[in-house]
Amino acid sequence: MKDDGDTGDKNLSSDELDQINLEELEKIILEDENIEDKINAINTIDRNKIDDLFKVLKKAALLDRNDRVRWAAAKTIGNVGDEKIINAVIHDFKKGGPVLRKRAALILGQIGTEEAKKALVENIDDDDPDVRAQIVDALSEIGDEDIVPVLRDALGDKDPEVRSNAAQALGEIGEEEHIDCLLEWLDDDEPAVRGMVACALGEIGDEKAVQPLLKRIQDSNADVRCMVIWALGEIGDDSAIEAVTEGLYDNEESVKEAAIEALGKLGDKRAVFELLRRLKHPDPDIRKEAIDALGYLKDEKAVKYIRPTLSDEDMYVRKYAIFALGRIRNEDCVYDLIRLLYSDNPEIRSISAWALGEIGSDEACDDLIQCLEDQDKKTRRDAALALGKIGCRDAAEDIKQLLNDDDSWVSKFAMDALKMMCDESEIKGIIDELDGSDELED
Repeated sequence: MKDDGDTGDKNLSSDELDQINLEELEKIILEDENIEDKINAINTIDRNKIDDLFKVLKKAALLDRNDRVRWAAAKTIGNVGDEKIINAVIHDFKKGGPVLRKRAALILGQIGTEEAKKALVENIDDDDPDVRAQIVDALSEIGDEDIVPVLRDALGDKDPEVRSNAAQALGEIGEEEHIDCLLEWLDDDEPAVRGMVACALGEIGDEKAVQPLLKRIQDSNADVRCMVIWALGEIGDDSAIEAVTEGLYDNEESVKEAAIEALGKLGDKRAVFELLRRLKHPDPDIRKEAIDALGYLKDEKAVKYIRPTLSDEDMYVRKYAIFALGRIRNEDCVYDLIRLLYSDNPEIRSISAWALGEIGSDEACDDLIQCLEDQDKKTRRDAALALGKIGCRDAAEDIKQLLNDDDSWVSKFAMDALKMMCDESEIKGIIDELDGSDELED
């Protein structure tokens, strides 16, 4: 446990926490200033400890000042599922003040039992709007189809946050039958509700929502315009392209970015010029989004502009550039990607292997074969699959060695790669050979 002056940089390990007695564990959860230690201590509580730490866990879930600590405690209560603690939370949910009721509702959503769901539904008309909003969130977490009528009714709540949460929940459930009731609230007086309804329609992804969304694309609120454009991109109907393109000339930068992303998903190349301009933007998130959209557009003319971003100072921009080049599948960037197979970053190596497989150039075979011995399991996996996609027969013997890899996913990808380059009789021989080696080991 850390002293008052500790910066909190050194957290207790899971092994250290396992050795701590219950009294010390209780002290960490209730008194420690190190948030990570508190959360890790909470995560060690299981059915064997719940009887001794019942009150401690409940107190952390309901009263701790930190959202993450309360969330971790709520999650643990849900996972343990102890009847005594569930009944105590339900009691606090029904009898406590607004803050306590709100936090108890979050816990009940994590618990997700019939008793928890019943308590939430019965109190959906709580006097406090914050509590009602949390109840809707909790019901969304449970996600059963039989809560849909309650969520539909919540769309008509007098509080905008409750309405927004209900729309979000219906979008996450994702059934097309909810579209009509959501469309009724696309003209809500509150921008937050209109925006969340648009998002929910995008999540469901049915073309029935396209025309109503297009009527909202000039909404007076920029956030709503962003969400409408995002939803149209998710639905993917070509009839939205012209209206979404207008978003490129919006006064708000956030709307322009939403239009670029949506046009990328819609496959419209009119966005290319605007996207290329943003590759030099000072904000790495904007560079990343522009590269991602160019990858979806698959315009080979963009390759020479994306290639320099492989050396971007931001790692996420570099990753998105590799993904984009893999989607575009232009061989001009093969040697750039081969160079990245030797990066110090294992994630860069594995993504580069994937991209080379998508491009399919046999120029990369020798380097990909070397990657089959990479210390990183994802790199071994993606290199094997890339060689399979390329059809590099010379790699077959090296890939066969991965069939006994310590990682089961590497073995699976290795077999998938062999199936791409070998005929059925060869695959049967490989399987027989494996079975024979297993019998020898036995």
